[in-house]
Amino acid sequence: MQAVHSHSARLAPRGRVGAGQRRLTVSTRPSAPAAGQKCQAAADAAAAPTGSATAAAAVEAAAPPPPLVANSTQLVYKGLVFDMDGTLTVGNIDYANMRQKVNIPVGDLFTVMESWDDGDRIKQAMDTILELEAHACAEIQGMPDLLPLLAYLKGSGSRVGLVTRNTTESLNAFFGVIGEEWRGAFDILLTRDNTPFVKPDKRCLLHFAHAWGLQPWELLMVGDSQEDIETACAAGTASCLIAGGGNETSALAVAAPVPLGAVPTFTVESLTELQQRLEARDTALGWGASGGAASLSPTSSSSSSSESEGEGDSWAGAPPAGLDFLDALATLGVVQTATRSFPRIISSRFEVPPDAHPGDRVLHLGCGDGALTKLLFSSGLQVIGVDEDVAAAQRRGLSAVQLKPLQLGAGALEPELAAMGALFDAAVFHSSGDSPLVGGWWGQESLGELGRVLKPGGKLCVQAPVADEGGVRRQLEQAGFTLLSWEPAAPGCVRLVASARQGS
Repeated sequence: MQAVHSHSARLAPRGRVGAGQRRLTVSTRPSAPAAGQKCQAAADAAAAPTGSATAAAAVEAAAPPPPLVANSTQLVYKGLVFDMDGTLTVGNIDYANMRQKVNIPVGDLFTVMESWDDGDRIKQAMDTILELEAHACAEIQGMPDLLPLLAYLKGSGSRVGLVTRNTTESLNAFFGVIGEEWRGAFDILLTRDNTPFVKPDKRCLLHFAHAWGLQPWELLMVGDSQEDIETACAAGTASCLIAGGGNETSALAVAAPVPLGAVPTFTVESLTELQQRLEARDTALGWGASGGAASLSPTSSSSSSSESEGEGDSWAGAPPAGLDFLDALATLGVVQTATRSFPRIISSRFEVPPDAHPGDRVLHLGCGDGALTKLLFSSGLQVIGVDEDVAAAQRRGLSAVQLKPLQLGAGALEPELAAMGALFDAAVFHSSGDSPLVGGWWGQESLGELGRVLKPGGKLCVQAPVADEGGVRRQLEQAGFTLLSWEPAAPGCVRLVASARQGS
């Protein structure tokens, strides 16, 4: 197919823009306002979100690109969802400077900020981020071969969407550079300003599947960050990592292996290579096409990380261990998630008291590398992890407390209780049997300590091996818990929910 170019597009030269190369400053189309003017409002904070997923279905209608000849080969995917910064645009946000200014040396910026209980601190950090984003979007560039890819996809018959944690102003600047006529190449455009769900909350990708009437595994998420891939693995879509796309990562994160639940289905070096693989159908569907999350996840949620990276890894595109367990808890309504992602950030940004958000307070025991902890956290819950080694979880920006040895004696959870500042609504534990907690979990000392840190009516949620069902039921009763549900789970394991009684 002949490449399609627009006189209005300002694209980076073919090939990657290296860290030491000078990026070209881009002027916008003569008929449109300057990109810097478009982004000025970002520094003042965007309008308050609507809180409705349906309200995010589109951002400003525009004329579609020129008519295209349909592709002769149907794509493997019925829907493709793209990240923006570092994926469709050359990454030009100075994240090192941003991290220094907001004092977050490691971890996902939004995840760390959401863990703060100081609303003023959150707002000041967001103001800094908005200012730096506004500066960056004034020099925005499209990735090399972006327009040929969009033209190819427009003629493919597949749906195309965009989801970014950046602002609507930055999105408008992007189209101001590549040409407003290309806005019509996207069926849905989501920014953090017009949707309640933000990456890595899997609900943002599930919105696309629902809106398009597709199964999640029929979608491909394309991005350049760990959060992009984590979102896809959790939602059950396939994922493509644009290697070196420009999205920031700290030196500590670079040195660490790719954690489970963040391994992409496949990796490419450029949008050109992505188009080639789509044309050749050299791709794979999301994990839901082969079975449920339980059949594909690693056997333990406490696994530290993947030993190999990217394509060829046995867990490429797979969800973290225990995703099916968390989904079951959500379905049962045992753990009450927030109605939007990062509620503390939103409440602080729009001057609502930061303690007024609805997500439950959750203690995640045996958090391991933090894969499940981050899934809990991204849905708006207040979560504190605990394990013998919490370094990997902390690299993800999560609140996690070391408990070594990992034993629940009297007072063992006092640091976690103090860190949360209130009794927990739920305690969650998932293990296939390799956790040190399993051996003494059902003893009166362990259950008594859990009852102490749970509020009356708080839920104990467990998926773990049980050798003596009758004995476990008696221990729960003696420790002051009321058993609410009990069902078989993985081989040799049960999934149970029990409620802490008053004064337990």
